[in-house]
Amino acid sequence: MIPAMLDRKTPPTPTLAEKIEWIEATENKLENQTSLFTINAGEQDLLRLEIILPSESKDAASSSLVNAAHTLTDHGTNNKDAKAIAEAFERLGSFYQADCGPDFRGFTIFSLRSSFEKTVNVLKDVMENAAYPEKEVELWKKRSIENLRVNREKVSWLARTAFGDAIFDKSHPYGFNPTEDDYAAIDATSVRDFHQSHTNTSKCLMMLSGKLDQKEIDIVNKTFGKTQRESGTVSSSAPSPEPKSVQKIKLPKDDALQCGIRIGRAMFNRRHPDYIPFSITNAILGGYFGSRLMSNIREDKGYTYGIGSGLVPYISGGAFFISTEVGKEVCALAIDEIYKEIERLKTAPPDADELNIVKNYLLGEFQRSLDGPFALADRFKSLYLSGTGYSYLNNYLDYLNNFTAETVVEMANKYLNPNDLTEVIAG
Repeated sequence: MIPAMLDRKTPPTPTLAEKIEWIEATENKLENQTSLFTINAGEQDLLRLEIILPSESKDAASSSLVNAAHTLTDHGTNNKDAKAIAEAFERLGSFYQADCGPDFRGFTIFSLRSSFEKTVNVLKDVMENAAYPEKEVELWKKRSIENLRVNREKVSWLARTAFGDAIFDKSHPYGFNPTEDDYAAIDATSVRDFHQSHTNTSKCLMMLSGKLDQKEIDIVNKTFGKTQRESGTVSSSAPSPEPKSVQKIKLPKDDALQCGIRIGRAMFNRRHPDYIPFSITNAILGGYFGSRLMSNIREDKGYTYGIGSGLVPYISGGAFFISTEVGKEVCALAIDEIYKEIERLKTAPPDADELNIVKNYLLGEFQRSLDGPFALADRFKSLYLSGTGYSYLNNYLDYLNNFTAETVVEMANKYLNPNDLTEVIAG
């Protein structure tokens, strides 16, 4: 029987998924009652173990110290120097990274199943026995100061850091950016003291994802399940930001050929009832390549190679921003067009075609964020630490299926009043 020919001239009718299945994390208890969440998925013999601790950043001084202590953990222990640690991970086919943010910091290893136990032991050495040699601390300070000097020549960096200071204040972990003086004030003794008192697994979140079984859980328990456990859950130490007045900031840089632009405001975290509807509104404005800001300012006007907007959720707050770099001769014109698009969002809601494009894009991103064991672990981690739980995913999917143009207008009028937006121009 000859199969029917496909009609390649007529595209299939797009539909949104009403329900998506995903693998949820399973909670396991170590001997000391530490929670180890596992996601058993994937076809490759690969594993990822994350140990997440509170950042302990409360102000500018502590933020600098936390960053140094966390970044330098693998630069030498009581048992190995930096080179030996790097060679140990490489020899095992493993990878180590230390991430530090204003709310939380994490120790992560990627490992083959066959070398998982040995890799975990190297991680334990790095976490428990970091020595912070004077030479390594001074070298890190020197590199950090050099990087800072390079960044100061970038208008995008100037605009971003000034914007964070303007909406959160530079003394707050969410708005803090280190200065040369902050780096210079760090010494090996203070870093060691901080590490010894704050970097331990007595209060942490552990996540193991990949192709795993009870053997790998037992390895984590043998390695980290014996230490004394503090009561309570992992929580951010960052205080709630104080409200700040709206500012219009200009940072002249005579030798710059471009202007860095940041426009936005302090916002809310994932637990706010308007977080999901505003995040979809943000996508229409500037959250993907076909957004209104891109269509106007890049495609139509040609003022920039790229422009976008974002909604960043922290634990105790959040931020909305529009960001771009344009030629200095069209800076004023670009800013005018940004505000025009904000106003158009309030008066010209998306038609059915635009709304469907955005919904399908966001659905694709949603599905991609659940693809594979490490993506599933990342998703669970954000839900757990933000206090939303898996119900957030169902709520997001419901919003996406039922989102209307009227909600876009409502969100834009509620949160995108130009008088409420801080503006930073660097260049």
